[in-house]
Amino acid sequence: MKLFSGLSLVTAGVACSGMVQADKEGRKTAPRNSMDNEPKPSVILIMADDMGVECLGCYGGLSYDTPYLDQMAEQGKRFTHCYSQPLSTPSRVKIMTGKYNYRNYEDFGYLNPKEKTFGNVMKEAGYATSIVGKWQLNGRNEHLGWQNSDRPKTFGFDEYTLWQLTKKGNRYADPLIEQNGRILKGMENEYGPDIFLEHALDFIERRKDQPFFLYYPMVLPHFPLVPTPDSEEWHDKEKRSGRDEHYFKDMVEYTDKLVGKIIHPVSMEHVSWEVIETRKKLQDILDQAPDWEE
Repeated sequence: MKLFSGLSLVTAGVACSGMVQADKEGRKTAPRNSMDNEPKPSVILIMADDMGVECLGCYGGLSYDTPYLDQMAEQGKRFTHCYSQPLSTPSRVKIMTGKYNYRNYEDFGYLNPKEKTFGNVMKEAGYATSIVGKWQLNGRNEHLGWQNSDRPKTFGFDEYTLWQLTKKGNRYADPLIEQNGRILKGMENEYGPDIFLEHALDFIERRKDQPFFLYYPMVLPHFPLVPTPDSEEWHDKEKRSGRDEHYFKDMVEYTDKLVGKIIHPVSMEHVSWEVIETRKKLQDILDQAPDWEE
């Protein structure tokens, strides 16, 4: 299986899709790559929440250790010029729909179900789809559909493991997480980002024999700035909710650690990494997608 991965800092990323093809008898077959006649690559899109390029060594940052993200930059493509929305929820609305916020951002934490996302595009293209991490897109008011636990599926995701879908709760220590219509139990003493990673890896393993699309909008390293399991204070339950700016370093480095668990060859032995190297090749893939109207 070949895999294309993208990392999004604030809102720089790419979604690739392919058409569901058919054989001579009209039967549906797996999406194919027109460039080399091989199966379509699976796609993992990771989006960090409120983290800028100054946090990364590959962009000259010296304050944080980010070896795995630096490795992705070295082995893949590192963008040096882009425009982004430097706010959490609007950035996710923007990247999911491919539209500037002035076109479709209606209210805080709200994505209108009439919109079409890259989840819909990938599902239409024959991909298995999943989203893990931060949601916060159902809106704040009941008339916007706050209690609608099927909203991720409306946007093209076959399954989900999310924070702040229909309930409000912690995202870090003792998290409140919803998975496919139910609240996960036994989250005491757990760390939310670890749970999201666990379900991301589970999805990858279950879908490794078919083209899949995993969207991983992280909750890290967004405020509140609190200890991670790698922080000394984590071992004292009374201090897990203590807020201090110095924890931001721990949170950035834990973000890098989680990315490493996805890309590290020891944990992903069945994956052959492929980088889309040229603009033309990327455009060839995108041109095969179903119409994605403005």
